[in-house]
Amino acid sequence: RFEFAKKYANMSLDFWKKVLWSDESKFELFGQKR
Repeated sequence: RFEFAKKYANMSLDFWKKVLWSDESKFELFGQKR
């Protein structure tokens, strides 16, 4: 994760607004477990 953080630390706010954030836990979307 540290390498990821260094790579993307300077990305624009518009970039980050398009990111789907997840805490790596399972979630259910339209009745299908992911």
